Amino acid sequence: MGTSIDGLIDPPPFSLSRFRRWATEHLFPTPGHALLTLTAALIVVLFTRAMLGFVFSATRWEAVATNLRLLMTHDYPVDRYVRVWASVGIVVALAGLSLAVWRAGREVTARRMARGLYGGGAVLGFFGLAGIGGIPAGWTVLFLGAALTLGLGATVVRRFASESISSLTVWAVLLGLVLLASWTVPFGRYGYADNSFIADSGTTVAASTKGPWTILAVVLVASYWAGRWIRDRIGRRWLLAAWILSFPLIVLVILRAPDFGDWELGRDLVILVVAIAGGGPLLLALTHPGAGGARIVTMLVALAAAIWPGSVVIMVRIAAVVFAGFALASGSITGEWRGRVRYAVAWCVTVVPVMFLVAMIDASPTIGLESEAFLGGLALTLVVAVAGITISFPLGVILALARTSTMPVFRVLSTAYIEVIRGVPLLVLLLFANHLLRVLLPEGLSLDDVVRAIAAVSLYFAAYMAENVRGGLQSVPLGHYEASRSLGMNALQVNLFIVLPQALRAVVPALVGQAITIFKETTLISIIGLWDLTFIASKVVPQQTAFIGSMRENLLFIALVYWLLTFTFSRASLRVERRLGLGETAP
Repeated sequence: MGTSIDGLIDPPPFSLSRFRRWATEHLFPTPGHALLTLTAALIVVLFTRAMLGFVFSATRWEAVATNLRLLMTHDYPVDRYVRVWASVGIVVALAGLSLAVWRAGREVTARRMARGLYGGGAVLGFFGLAGIGGIPAGWTVLFLGAALTLGLGATVVRRFASESISSLTVWAVLLGLVLLASWTVPFGRYGYADNSFIADSGTTVAASTKGPWTILAVVLVASYWAGRWIRDRIGRRWLLAAWILSFPLIVLVILRAPDFGDWELGRDLVILVVAIAGGGPLLLALTHPGAGGARIVTMLVALAAAIWPGSVVIMVRIAAVVFAGFALASGSITGEWRGRVRYAVAWCVTVVPVMFLVAMIDASPTIGLESEAFLGGLALTLVVAVAGITISFPLGVILALARTSTMPVFRVLSTAYIEVIRGVPLLVLLLFANHLLRVLLPEGLSLDDVVRAIAAVSLYFAAYMAENVRGGLQSVPLGHYEASRSLGMNALQVNLFIVLPQALRAVVPALVGQAITIFKETTLISIIGLWDLTFIASKVVPQQTAFIGSMRENLLFIALVYWLLTFTFSRASLRVERRLGLGETAP
C-alpha cells in the first residue's frame, strides 16, 4: 500500500488470486454458505433485471428529448437564450479558475484507473446478464462492452503499472469524448408545435446546443490555464468574492433582464453618496471604546428609519437595515485605528453592491414572459436551491451565535425565531411569502414570485442551519474561549478566528446533508405557482397531446438529474472531510 498525493492510502493492487482467496473465505466457506451466496446473487440478478426492464421498456423517451428546453428553462424566450448561455459561461469560467487556484486534482495511478475500468466492465456484464431480452441495446452489445473494458483495464495494469496521471486529465479526456459524441453520434432532432410531434432521428444533437457546449468546454480549459498563471498573483478571497457576486449578477441582471429605463440613477447615486459619506465617519466614531450607548441609539434610529411609515424610498430602508447591523457589530471592533478604518471601509464596500441589487430587484423584468416568474424548470430549481443555501448559511451562523450569546435580548429573539420557524411546515411559509408578503412589504417595493420563494426557503432553512451550527459551537471546549480572551481578543475575533472554524469543521457532514435537503425540498415551490423541474415533468409534459401517459419516462429522467447533482455534491463534501481529517482516528 502507498500514500497518494492527497494523503489518502491507496488500496492494494487488484489480484485474481487474492480475490479468489477472499471469495473462498467469505462467500463459499461451506456448502451452506455457498447455497446462500448463490441464492442471494440470483435474487439480485432477477430484481435488477426487473428494474432494468421497467426502466428500458419505456418507449416514449422522445417526450423527454422533445421537452428538454422546457424542462431546463421553461418558457424562457428563445431569442433571449444567449443570456442563459452567458450565465452558464460565467459559472464555467469561475469553475476553471477555482480548479487552478485551489490546485484541484490528484495523481491517479494506473492501478487505480484499472480498478475503475474493472468496475465499469463488471457493471456492463452484470447489466447484460440481468437484462437479457429486456434491454433494447441487446445483451451482446453489453457483453462486448464489458469485455473491451476489462481488457483495457488489464492492458493499463500491464503496460503502465508504475505510472500515474492527473485526475483532471482523465476528466478532460472524458469531456472530449462526450463532445465528440455530440457531434458524431445520431441523437435525433425532436420538436413539438401546434399539438404535433416532429422527429428526425437520423441527426446529431442540434447545433444550437452542441455549439454552445463546445464553446463552454473551451472556456473551461482556457480559464483553468489562466488560473494556473494568475493563482500566485491573486488571493483565494477574491475568487470567493467573485463567486458570491456572480450569483445575484446572473439571476437579477443577466437572466431577469431588468428595465434600466425605470432606474432612477440620479436619485440612487445621491442616496449612495450620502450613505458612504455619512456612514463611514459615523462608524469610525461608533467603534471608539467609549461609544457604548451611542451604538444602541444609532442602531435604534436606523431601524426606525427602515420601518418608518409612508413613502420612504426602499433603497433608504434597506441601507438603514444594513447600517443597523454594522452599528450593532461595531462594539466588537473597538481597538486600534487601522481596524476601525477597515471596518468603515467594509461598510463602504458592502453598501455599493447591496444598493445595486436592490435597484435591480425593484426594476421590472423585460424578457416578456406570460407568467410573473422569470425562470422555470431546472434553472429555477438550481437558483432557488443555491440562493437558499447561500443565504441560509450565514443567517444560520448568526442565529446560532445569537442563541449562545450571553446577552438575553439576542438569545431570546434567536430562540423564538428558531422554534417558531421549525414548528411551521415549509409549505405554510411558502404560502405566507406568496400571499401575505405582498401586503407586508413597504409601499413601492414588489418582489417577483422567484424572489419571494427564495426568501421563504432561506428563512426556513436558516433555523435548521442554526441548530446544526449550534451543535458545533457546543463541541468547542470552554478553555478555548478563555484562552482567546486572555490573549486580548475581542468577541468578534474569538468567534471568527477561534470558535467558528472549529465548530463548522465539526458539523461539515450535517451542513452538507442540510444543503442536499434544501436542494430536494425546492420541489415544493410548485405549490405557489412556480414551474420547477418536478412540476413540468409530472404535470406539464404528460398533458401534451403527443405525450399523454409519459409520466414514467419524465420522472425517471428527473430522478437521474437529482441523483447526479446530489451525488456529485456529496462526493465533493467527502473530499473536503478527508482533507480536514474528519472521521480519522489516531493510529
